[in-house]
Amino acid sequence: MNLEIGNTYYQITYSDPGLTMPGIKPVVFIGNNIFEENDEDLHYFQDTVSYVKYGVATKADLFESINCSVISFKNNEVGVSIVELENLPKIVNRCIQKVKDLGSQKLQVLNGK
Repeated sequence: MNLEIGNTYYQITYSDPGLTMPGIKPVVFIGNNIFEENDEDLHYFQDTVSYVKYGVATKADLFESINCSVISFKNNEVGVSIVELENLPKIVNRCIQKVKDLGSQKLQVLNGK
């Protein structure tokens, strides 16, 4: 996937180990290796609300002064945990099929474990 600064992508998370309950969060790609303390190649994404309200949070003073979320992903996570809009239907349909195959969609309560 060819990431483009300023484009919106979607972070995929799951609530269950069976990968039947996807969480989809829009994020904006703000650049690679934007913080100097990193030793590895990372791709950075900012939450869409703060991006629209304040702009890109790549400068430390701006990042610390606004309420924003900046997350990083490694190369192998792009295309899996971070996807483009056109991939969302395929991901959601895969989850729907898993739920149908299982016959239910329940979270297991771990009681603090």
